[in-house]
Amino acid sequence: MKILLEIEENKVAFVMELLKNFSFVKTTELNNNSNVLELTYEQRQAIDEGLTAVQEGRIQSDGDVLKETKQKFPNLFN
Repeated sequence: MKILLEIEENKVAFVMELLKNFSFVKTTELNNNSNVLELTYEQRQAIDEGLTAVQEGRIQSDGDVLKETKQKFPNLFN
C-alpha cells in the first residue's frame, strides 16, 4: 500500500528518520517544487487502457452509467 503524507517542513527530517527505522517501510521524498509527476507502472497501464478504450469507442456517459447503476441497485438510491 502506498500513502501520501503532508508534513510540516520543519518536521520532515524527524518523520523520515523515524520511518526509516521500520524494515517494512520504504520511504521516498517527493519534491513539492517539481512540476514532474512520476506515475507507477500500474497507473501508466491504467491510463493507456483508458485511452485505448476511448480510441476504440468503448465509452459510456456518466449519465448512462448512473442510470444503469440505479436500475441494478435501486436500494442504494433511496
